[in-house]
Amino acid sequence: MNRFLPLLIAAMFLPSIGMAQLTFSLDSLVMPPTTIDSVSTAELTLSNTLSVEQTVTFSGLSTPLSMAPSPLTVPAEGSATTTLTFSPVAVNTFVMDLTATGSAFGTDVLHIEAEGTLPGAELLLDTLDFGTVSVNSSVTAYLPIASTGIGSLYINTITSDNPAVTATGGIIVAEGDTAQVPIEFYSELSGVYEVGLTITTSDPFNPVLEALCLISAISEVGGEVCGTWSAINSPYQLTSDIVVPDSCTLTIEPGVIVLGDSLDIEVFGALYTNGTEESPVTITCGE
Repeated sequence: MNRFLPLLIAAMFLPSIGMAQLTFSLDSLVMPPTTIDSVSTAELTLSNTLSVEQTVTFSGLSTPLSMAPSPLTVPAEGSATTTLTFSPVAVNTFVMDLTATGSAFGTDVLHIEAEGTLPGAELLLDTLDFGTVSVNSSVTAYLPIASTGIGSLYINTITSDNPAVTATGGIIVAEGDTAQVPIEFYSELSGVYEVGLTITTSDPFNPVLEALCLISAISEVGGEVCGTWSAINSPYQLTSDIVVPDSCTLTIEPGVIVLGDSLDIEVFGALYTNGTEESPVTITCGE
């Protein structure tokens, strides 16, 4: 019998070299800064490429980090999820390497960083004034929030009472730093907007901050124009001379205000101003 045959047969049943048999879905994990005596969690997913089920055991974790279920059963050529829990009782930064070991074959390591904090949050500006902006354009202003406690501050969620104003949470602010949080405005309608913001943070003593956004949205127009200028999008601010081309009609609805200063409206087609005594059309141009 060929002396290499047993080695060849054995190799046929070994996992392929270089192929990971057991893997975390992440290489590293940074937990959100967590206030002492509170809890944060993260879902960890393990994948098993072998054609047999594996019981996975874990090592490398210690208080204040824990996980369940542990051990974890991962099906053949499938995946399973376990929950990592962080429960700090002191202000500190914890760095650990979590090792997963399969009962059949394969290991993987997940690097974990978690910070226990006693944060403070201070809103340095309670009214955010966007000034005058144009409709149909996205404008961003920045809201300063300071981290005044011990350890990092976590800005969890930012919600507004008007969908025209949006912002995204999930922001970590280092101890002593100030985050310039982007707040975005977009609307297709003109008008004066007063929009309330609610910000939730990891500050245990002042977890909710509130701010007010002020926006004056106007319609900016210039060049060749046809169609209808409606009262709902008034006032209209001219950015250059307006031209109504031949075979084109511009209709201005009752109540519309047109601000042109020294600019002009030149009409080669038709211009209809449908003002009424109660809702006049006001045009200031050519001045």
